[in-house]
Amino acid sequence: EQLVLDLQSSRNEIEVLQKELQCQNQSVKQSEKNSEAMLMERDSVREELIAVQSRFDLEMKMAQEKYEDKIQEVEEELKRTKDNFKEAMENLEKINDDADKLEETLETTKGEKMRLEVD
Repeated sequence: EQLVLDLQSSRNEIEVLQKELQCQNQSVKQSEKNSEAMLMERDSVREELIAVQSRFDLEMKMAQEKYEDKIQEVEEELKRTKDNFKEAMENLEKINDDADKLEETLETTKGEKMRLEVD
């Protein structure tokens, strides 16, 4: 009779342990599902980050090209401005030289006029 009671008690313990084991198995399965979901989400986020990085790289490249083009335009405009300034300065020097010659001619003409008037 004691043996039957011990056997019954052992069976009850086994049933309790089996139920605990089933609960743990379900918990492990749920954890696996959660882990898979997290891995899928991580992969999705990684792909999104790669796409964003690619767009950023492309936009940066386009902006850099535009910036370099603008710098080249400004440098060309600066060169034209320097050339125009140099040409203007040369023209000014010619005008000054011509003015000096005219002034000399005027002085000479005045001198001759005065001499003619005296004669």
